[in-house]
Amino acid sequence: MNYFKRLPLFPALVMCILSVSILHQPLQADNDEALSAVKTMIGLIRYNRDDRALEYIDLDGMTRYLLGNSYDQASAEQKQRFTELLGEYISLSAFPKAREYFNDVDLSYDAPGEVDDRVHIRSAILYSGNEQLTFTWVMADTDDGYRVIDFLDAEGNSQMQTNKEKAVQPLLQQKGIPGVIAALETAVNRLK
Repeated sequence: MNYFKRLPLFPALVMCILSVSILHQPLQADNDEALSAVKTMIGLIRYNRDDRALEYIDLDGMTRYLLGNSYDQASAEQKQRFTELLGEYISLSAFPKAREYFNDVDLSYDAPGEVDDRVHIRSAILYSGNEQLTFTWVMADTDDGYRVIDFLDAEGNSQMQTNKEKAVQPLLQQKGIPGVIAALETAVNRLK
């Protein structure tokens, strides 16, 4: 067998493999932009600038996901109202909890990585000496830049999936979109 005849194919094969793997890797600039968006959002939450922090959350994408198949059946007004209420709920519920955790400690961040069409950024908080809380930010590349679309707990469970399956979808089946909006309004009013 003459191995030298096959040798010119080897560099071509390597280049082909490298080019395919490069195409599936996010650009470093994209990773930096996604990480910067998370850090900016955390800073805004720490300083009670919740309206600005909400700009770093993909509320429209969350609305589309949570409503699932019902999204296309919802009117523009229903979609807008659900999205507004979701933002209020996050601002009144999640942001105060985040301030508790993020106030006096710094987060550490692993290098961002691409999973499907999202950027995942694993973070950790070390508190109470040696207790560590880990979680993952899931970032979507939107027209406005990278925005948080989901949050994974330490076991990798999607909080969006959990909320969709346990809260939103059962209520949609029972009471439709008006019932979901009414329940979200009630939840927001309780937090005010």
